[in-house]
Amino acid sequence: MVNFIYLAHSQERFRKQAVFSILSLLEYMNPEKLDYRIVVYTDEPDYFGSVPVETVVISRQQIDEWTRPIDYIHRAKLCLLIDAAERFKGAIVTLDSDNCFRKDPTRYLNEWKGDTVFMEKLEYALQKPADLVGKKYKRFFTKKRVFTGVSQTYEVSMTQECWNSGVLGIQDPQRPYLKDALAVCDDLHTSFRKHISEQLASSIVLSKHFKIVPFRDYTYHWFGHGQAINKIIDHVLADYPNQDLAELIKNVRAVKQEVIDAPLNRDKQPWYKRWFN
Repeated sequence: MVNFIYLAHSQERFRKQAVFSILSLLEYMNPEKLDYRIVVYTDEPDYFGSVPVETVVISRQQIDEWTRPIDYIHRAKLCLLIDAAERFKGAIVTLDSDNCFRKDPTRYLNEWKGDTVFMEKLEYALQKPADLVGKKYKRFFTKKRVFTGVSQTYEVSMTQECWNSGVLGIQDPQRPYLKDALAVCDDLHTSFRKHISEQLASSIVLSKHFKIVPFRDYTYHWFGHGQAINKIIDHVLADYPNQDLAELIKNVRAVKQEVIDAPLNRDKQPWYKRWFN
């Protein structure tokens, strides 16, 4: 069983993005080829009544409890992964709602080995950072190298790889280390408050014990391009939830290349180019 897990909370745009992403995935899903389940953690379960998913109702209070200890919103992603791993048997694949499936992942998932973790893509190794944030982390890790998990400590070297967690997939062997990743995230973010503490902590802990491989060939993660893509989604889902599921999947399929080609948000261009180019 592969459990695809989404978090769609608080704002309608996140719920719309999740529906769009789910429809892009459903194009490829066949129960005869892959045993799977799609689960959405949400405060509005009725919103997802027109797509074949299970929902876990999650309150604003729960989100606050997940983020409050270090006042860090992305801490919720690790808490979500831990919660899903405790609720559901089988592999767990968490996906940010701003993901569009563009290729059939069935064979890749069926061949997935238990000693391997999926993350969206490798961004860089610390010794050769690819952006301004990476350069700052490189300097930080020269001063603080050891971080405290639940079961052990983790030492960071300059060969540490930094992976994007827009997609993060684990199987049973990884479950015992998820709370280590959360503890390292808390230790790291308390010491150096940057927006990627969660994905860096996941990279540090999981790469210590397992091989990490990319999932990016199968999804397009549109961080930084949301303004144009949200307009595409609004158009495609204009009649949701009244449309037939097959029609919705067909309409999403028709705009996938348009989503991939969408321009960067205008208000993000200056800092995006400065930080990430």
